[in-house]
Amino acid sequence: MKLIDFFADWRGNGIFAHMGSWVPWANDPNVSPAALDWQYFGNRSGWRNPSPILMKILPPYQVLSVEQIESIEQIIQSMFAQKWNRLWSAMNLNYNLNTDVDITEIGSGSKTGNSTENTSANTKTTTDTTVSNRIVPFGVSAGSYTEIQNTDTDSTAESVEAYNHGQRTMNKNDADTYNKRRYGKNGGVTMSKRVEEEIALRRTTFFDIIMSDIDDVLTIPYWG
Repeated sequence: MKLIDFFADWRGNGIFAHMGSWVPWANDPNVSPAALDWQYFGNRSGWRNPSPILMKILPPYQVLSVEQIESIEQIIQSMFAQKWNRLWSAMNLNYNLNTDVDITEIGSGSKTGNSTENTSANTKTTTDTTVSNRIVPFGVSAGSYTEIQNTDTDSTAESVEAYNHGQRTMNKNDADTYNKRRYGKNGGVTMSKRVEEEIALRRTTFFDIIMSDIDDVLTIPYWG
C-alpha cells in the first residue's frame, strides 16, 4: 500500500482538509485546503510508502476513518504548530530590498536659569547661571532615553560710573525639540547580493516546507 491508499477521499478530504484554525493560513482566502490535498497526494507524496504509525493504525487494505485522520492531524499540530506560525510570519514580512535602515529619533532640550546684576562701589557684577537638559534617544528602542544635564555659571565684574546700587535679576526659560530620521541602505550588503538571497528564499515555497514536515509523519524517507 502507498500513502494515497490510506486516504479514500484525498481529493477533497485529505490531511489538509482536516487542519483546523490553528494553521496560520486558515483565514487566507487565497489558500484552498482541497487544492493543497490535490498537490500533496496527487503530485508529491501519494505514492510514497506509509510511515509505521499508519501501518499500526490500520490492517492492510483498509482506509483511515475521519476520527483517525483527526488523530494524525493532532500529531502534526503538536509537532509543527509553533514552527509553521513563525515561518508564516517570516515569509509574509513586508520589506523593501532597497532599504535596511529606517530609524526615527525624537529628542528634546531645555535651558533654564537666571542672570543677576549687582552694583556696588562703581562695580557691576553679572552672574549668569544656566541649567541645560537634553533628552536624547539611546539606541533604537522606543522608550530608551538618556538624560544629560549641565550647569554653567559665569560671573563677570566691570567698572561703571556711579549709579544707584542694587540688584536686578532676569529669568530665562527656553525649550526645543528635534526629529531626525535615518532611512535607506547602510551599504553593508550589495544590492545584487540582496536580490540573490531573495531569489533563493522564494525558490522554496512555504508549502514545500509544510509538505516536507507532513512527510515526516505520514511517510518513510524512501520509495519502493
